[in-house]
Parts: sequence; structure tokens; C-alpha cells
Amino acid sequence: MLATARRFHQPRDHLTVPSTGQKDSVRPGSALENARTRHRSGRTDATLLRGLEQLGSLSPAPGERTTYPGLSSPAPRKRHADLLSLGDEKLHHAGHTITINGRQGGRPIMEPVTLPTGGTLPPPPAQQGEGFGRYGATGISGGAALARQLDERAARRGLFPVSHPRGLAVRLRYLARDEQGLAWLRLAQVTVTERTIARWMTARQRPLPANLKKIDQAFWACRRHNLVGYYKQRLWRDGRGTRIEISPVDQQHVAPNRRRDLNIRTINVRTDWRRVVDAWNSGDQQALDEAWDAIADSLGSDHGAYRYVSHIGFGL
Repeated sequence: MLATARRFHQPRDHLTVPSTGQKDSVRPGSALENARTRHRSGRTDATLLRGLEQLGSLSPAPGERTTYPGLSSPAPRKRHADLLSLGDEKLHHAGHTITINGRQGGRPIMEPVTLPTGGTLPPPPAQQGEGFGRYGATGISGGAALARQLDERAARRGLFPVSHPRGLAVRLRYLARDEQGLAWLRLAQVTVTERTIARWMTARQRPLPANLKKIDQAFWACRRHNLVGYYKQRLWRDGRGTRIEISPVDQQHVAPNRRRDLNIRTINVRTDWRRVVDAWNSGDQQALDEAWDAIADSLGSDHGAYRYVSHIGFGL
């Protein structure tokens, strides 16, 4: 990457990254260095080499001040573009302070990651199809419905399951774009080498089913962690809160004489979002249900009928 950077004239708008010592921190004998050697001698293809370079194996050592024209940190070009699009003047990422256009002002948009200390990650989103009740009503708890809506928003325009090649590719790109994402993979007990991850990313090798589950778990834990602050701010809306729409349980398979007259309800939630988002981030279903019970109290005398729902909708 340093050789590539030297081929360009340094533009006016550039990013300076503090680092240390050596010009290139690729370890001798590492998978990336070996792949580069084989590529120069014609013994490996460019696809595998690009996959290895996507892992961000080039990281400057602390102390040396290296300038990358148009880049925000020593990592893949696509990641730099994603960081630059956030539009803040100062970024904290992967242990480096990145200054744009020489300005030291601006608020940090990414704080150093704090990984859970228990060695376990919260589970990925639950699947559809839960049911309850002796008379055939179907639905999920209000806390689970809140978590599901937050997960759907986190997935944006939809996300293929991890078993699908496109779903796996999205998760690996998200996790392998920086050291923080790779740390979540390690915390999920994905113990393969960087070379194996690179082969997963280029579809030259497929993870075992056990590793697919761990990749999905690491992706959602990382994604939720990155969205916690944003969700709290957006849902709080400076004290105005967020309006939610509550769809009651599905009584389609309930006998007519057993059905309850339940309507779609709409309420504005102001003070409970911090509890909801923190419980969603940690995967604490009990805390989510307790937060929902507090919200449902504002529905009045029939709040008990909305302990289970079919859907809760709100915007972000």
C-alpha cells in the first residue's frame, strides 16, 4: 500500500495517520507476504492476494507518521471510502487518530471498541414463527418484537442468511474491514488463520456449519455494538421520543367465540429507549420484556392484551 501511495501526488485534501517504525508491518513469513512473493513469481492469482490484502494485514506501527493520499487508515480502499463518507473531521479508528485536512477539531465518530469480558456473545436475531397460547393465537413477546425491528433496521435493505453465499460475503466484508471486526470474530471462537478467512472472502473455500454460526453471531454482535449510540440518539430525538405502532397477536386460527377484539395501537415512547437499546445490544431478552411491560402500561386497562404482539413498527 505504501508503494501505491507513492505513485500519487499528495492532494490538498489528505489524511495523515500516525504510526511507528517500519514502513511496512507485514510479518516475514505471514500469509500475505508469502502470497505477494508467489504472486510476483507467477505462482498465485491476484484474487487470493486481493482477499488477503482486504484483511487489513498492513498496519503501520506506532511512531512513524505515514501519509496516505485520500485514505483514512492503513487498510483496504473501500473501507477508507466508507469512513470518509461519514463526514466528520476527526476519526478514531483501530487505535489511530486520523486528522483530515490538518484540522484537529471535530467530534469523534468511532470510539475504541470495548469487547465483552465474559467470552460469550449475544445470539443473532431469532427466526420467525414463534407461537403461544392454548387457543391458537400466534405472536411474540413485545420485547422480542422491539429487538426484531431494531435488527431489521440494522440490516437496512435486507440481509441474506449466513448460509447464502451473498449473506456470508456481506458478513465477512463487514468483520474483516478492520481490527475491531476481526476481534469480534476471535471472540466468537473463529480460530482459523488469516489465509483461511481470505479464502472465505473470495469464495475459494466455504466455512464449516459451526463456523457459519459463529460468523453470524460475531457479525450481529459487532453490528449492534456499532449502532448503540446512534439508535439511542435517534429514538430519543431530544426528548420528543419516537412513535410506535403495535399490531396485536394474530388470531386467524382462534375459534370465533374465543377471539378478543384487539386493534392496532399507536403510542409515543420517550423515556424507555435507553433500556431497550442496551438490552438489545446485550441480547438480554428478560430486560427487553421488562422494558416492554413498562411501555405497555401506557396503553391503559388492556395493556395485558399487548404483552404478546405480531409486530411493532417504528422509524429510525
